[in-house]
Amino acid sequence: MAADFLATRSAEGQAARTVRLADGREVRLALTVRLETPGEACVAVSSTVAFAYAPPLPDDVAVRLDDRLYDGLYGGLATIEGPLPPERLRLHVTALRSEPPLAALLTPIEWAIVRELGDLLADLAAEATQRAWPGLAESPSSAGG
Repeated sequence: MAADFLATRSAEGQAARTVRLADGREVRLALTVRLETPGEACVAVSSTVAFAYAPPLPDDVAVRLDDRLYDGLYGGLATIEGPLPPERLRLHVTALRSEPPLAALLTPIEWAIVRELGDLLADLAAEATQRAWPGLAESPSSAGG
């Protein structure tokens, strides 16, 4: 495959924020995004949420938060000036730290808080993607294969 002969580059970006939720509780979130090229040969851009919520969240909540993380990855990518790499691109959310843990904030489940946290996660994913981008453009190449 052509992607096997392309140089491998990667970069990470981080974003963190402390906010007071609508219900008055405070949360500190820190998120790490990793960009890699070349990506999967079958798609131009692929993305993953490559971490597990600890402690685990109910599936319906985790899916909604994951969806917002994906929105943030692609939203951050949409703000990047210039072309995407021609050799494909992978975006990974590799880490999420929360103090207090998200499970504590979401017990019992209040969908307004889930939405608020989802919006915050999307903003952080976009910011971390934007911060990683210059490092990807500047990172030294290494032979793939």
